[in-house]
Amino acid sequence: MSVFTLHSNVLADYRDFVRAFLTVADQRAGEFVGHALVEEARLWPDFLLQVSPS
Repeated sequence: MSVFTLHSNVLADYRDFVRAFLTVADQRAGEFVGHALVEEARLWPDFLLQVSPS
């Protein structure tokens, strides 16, 4: 398993965990929240990959 696959699996599990606690009554607001969670990934930043110069 690569690090990047592990990263995407952890994020998918966390997204599902967060969505389990969200209940949005309005359909448009629910679509906005779903879009923000899935496509924009607002709950987590992009991963940081650093290379040491030494």
